[in-house]
Amino acid sequence: MEGGCRFASVKTVWDSTIDATTKTRGAWVSHINAKCGGEGCEWRERFVIYLSKGVMIMRGRSTREMCNG
Repeated sequence: MEGGCRFASVKTVWDSTIDATTKTRGAWVSHINAKCGGEGCEWRERFVIYLSKGVMIMRGRSTREMCNG
């Protein structure tokens, strides 16, 4: 399967609810909207990435997949 995504927008904000380290609260969080496609299908991905306690976290979801044929 060939496919890929292009980032349509990236917005980075400070989120004080995330435990970034064992001693501090808050982390920079990037909200990403991407347009994706492959094998005649197109869809959008929306996900969030951030660094917490030395680990990169990614939360996401797909929306509206459309396929031709």
